[in-house]
Amino acid sequence: MDKGGNIRVLVIDDEETMLEVCSEVLESAGYSVRRSYGGQEALGLLIDEDWDVVLTDVHMPGLGGVDLFKETIARKKEMRGRFLFMTGDKRAIETVSSMDSNFIKKPFRVKDLLSAVESIIPNERSTPRKEARVKVAGCGVVVEAGGEQVVSAVTEDFSRQGMRIRYSGSPIEPGSVLGLRLSALCLSLVKQAKVVWSREDGSQGASSGLLFTMPLPDSVIADLAVQGLYF
Repeated sequence: MDKGGNIRVLVIDDEETMLEVCSEVLESAGYSVRRSYGGQEALGLLIDEDWDVVLTDVHMPGLGGVDLFKETIARKKEMRGRFLFMTGDKRAIETVSSMDSNFIKKPFRVKDLLSAVESIIPNERSTPRKEARVKVAGCGVVVEAGGEQVVSAVTEDFSRQGMRIRYSGSPIEPGSVLGLRLSALCLSLVKQAKVVWSREDGSQGASSGLLFTMPLPDSVIADLAVQGLYF
């Protein structure tokens, strides 16, 4: 994606070092970044201006990240999917997960931050996806690396280009190339895929977005469409 300074990110943290480091990383990646020292200052910016991504700490004096989120979406419902919470606190992770919100666990690496931010943008800036997503949730997928099983996962959905999976364990390194074996309904699938993003998804679980190295044939989507499994 050619950001060209057009993607606006609001970074919120009461710790100056964390605020500066995250902001500089995102600026170096081409994002247009605004800093805010705490939730109360950020609330006015969120209400008065438009933002593509809001990267915020959870624990801050005064107006914390969760309350800031609630205050914001009460006024601007379209902001719900644009928040990315930063926290290393287990209880805070459970709270954020219960809100079905995005989060990144502290401490995190630069590439993990960039991957998490990037994963939010397509949903917020692209036009609605016209390509059919196949609604085959809960089907088993064997995920392999180097010929050995890494995790046993279940599908959330997939398209010709890739799929989303859920599994027990830790997030998988973005950029990893995996082997996939899935057999469900009329579909028997053996594919290779690259991990685009991966994040913790509740207690002892994770989810990942995978991009197939070769798209699925149209015939596979057509077969599933006949069964009414696309949406």
